[in-house]
Amino acid sequence: MSHWSSTRITAVLAVCFAALAVVLIASVWLFNPSPEGASCYTDDGYAAIQAHAEANVSLALFALLSTAVCAAICLVGALRAARYRLGFALAMLPLLVLGLLCLAVVIASGLYCQN
Repeated sequence: MSHWSSTRITAVLAVCFAALAVVLIASVWLFNPSPEGASCYTDDGYAAIQAHAEANVSLALFALLSTAVCAAICLVGALRAARYRLGFALAMLPLLVLGLLCLAVVIASGLYCQN
């Protein structure tokens, strides 16, 4: 039998969701490059830029959801694990930055072809 405590399971879940959020937000830049040669002044270019922006919003919203789940798990860990409250509470600080980054990507993606 495994000797995993509920605190360790909570910590592993939090790390998994945080890693998923980081991978999703990184994929905005790594796997979804902006369309080359696309112009806002042509129909095809505008459609390509719009599709790129919509894909970025989808990735960023899933990353934001994963960050929120991780923050909820950390909150539960901080409330239930008496010996590890500070660790779970401190883990929420990078999640705040990651969540704000996700929101910035969502907002910036909505500003395509704005003059």
